[in-house]
Amino acid sequence: MKKKITLTFTDELADTLSYLSTILHKNQNQILEDAFWEWWNKQDKDLRNSIDEMLKITNKVRNKKRNL
Repeated sequence: MKKKITLTFTDELADTLSYLSTILHKNQNQILEDAFWEWWNKQDKDLRNSIDEMLKITNKVRNKKRNL
């Protein structure tokens, strides 16, 4: 499932992303998603596990609130 978020970039970063989109023939969202997952896969296992645990707890809290 994909969710829509809004990001604010500097002019330089926005221009770079636009340029990459043109030369790679990819949309900007795909470039950002690919870059995120590349970064994520390079992170320390403890950090990834901690963030995964935080996300699981957040989902449990959301589900409990929905069921109230």
